[in-house]
Amino acid sequence: MKNVTARQLIEFVSERPNLQCSTIATGKPFGVRVLNDAIGYLPGTTKKPRVHIRKFLDRVCSEFSRSNSFRAMDYRQISVHASYALALIKQVLDEREGSVTYPIFTVFHDRLQRNAHDLFQKWRAVNPHGIFINAKSRNLHVLHSSTCHHLGDAEWKPGPKDMSSLTTKRKICARTVDVLEEWSNRHQIEVRPCPDCAANRDSTDILSPVKYQRELEKIMYEAESVPLIEEFEGVSPDQVQTITRRFLRDVGCARAVKELYQNKCQLCGEGISLPDGTVYAEAHHIRPLGKGHCDPDDPSNLLCVCPNHHVALDYRAIRIDLEELHVHPTHRIDPAQVAHHNDLVNATIE
Repeated sequence: MKNVTARQLIEFVSERPNLQCSTIATGKPFGVRVLNDAIGYLPGTTKKPRVHIRKFLDRVCSEFSRSNSFRAMDYRQISVHASYALALIKQVLDEREGSVTYPIFTVFHDRLQRNAHDLFQKWRAVNPHGIFINAKSRNLHVLHSSTCHHLGDAEWKPGPKDMSSLTTKRKICARTVDVLEEWSNRHQIEVRPCPDCAANRDSTDILSPVKYQRELEKIMYEAESVPLIEEFEGVSPDQVQTITRRFLRDVGCARAVKELYQNKCQLCGEGISLPDGTVYAEAHHIRPLGKGHCDPDDPSNLLCVCPNHHVALDYRAIRIDLEELHVHPTHRIDPAQVAHHNDLVNATIE
């Protein structure tokens, strides 16, 4: 049987000031903080934490050590916030056993993050034996080690006379070569190795999965913006002048958000299973691109939804509740866009 104590949970959280977890059943992300001798959970955009004082932590941990159950309903008599404590217990056990699930791909690109260059340089600095693909063009992808001299060192910053950025081209970053080879095979992309740097598959200095996740969290959750995991083509909508004026939606960005959720609706968790075995879902713009709204075609303004909820959202039949929404830890949704949608719903109802 696996055992965890309240003291171990508090120590675990206190050592990680920017710790993020996700509930086991729904994947809902939440922050975790130590509050004196208690633990506070910060779900979604809620400013007021939900708190487990020490005696309730002791009771949850004691019951878990007895049953090893991760079902929140088994702890109903102890605490209404057991789902948060259980997610934290799972993260402690995963790290103890070296089985933490870490982000496989992290994409840095000037069109995704305003501070992409700095984020990429931080990734290089903490991951000197990491690997990345430099997507120079649609048909030219080059595999580099993180210390490749072609890009200068991890301290280099564009000067006032040199406005270039290392992330004008996408950087698809990972912990090992094998991971990026799998990525390129899945996307049917030919990747050429850089002739001037070697990717060492067997180095003993490659970060462990646990340490890689810990270092990546420092970059992702302390940063001004969080990089989404997966392939992106771009984010800004363009306009073309034909007989009428229409917006060109970024299909690559919408596809990436849907892949992030495995084509499962963020509201109900369902998708449509097709005869070929794939699952169908749709990308919904929280604030529409056209009709006078003209807001960005980027991940912060996108949801992955089933067709039924897509129609309900488009026709302002339902509000968006960030606390009830399934949100991947690396997908930051702009609260201003949500507030805009909810204001329209309220105006429609009134």
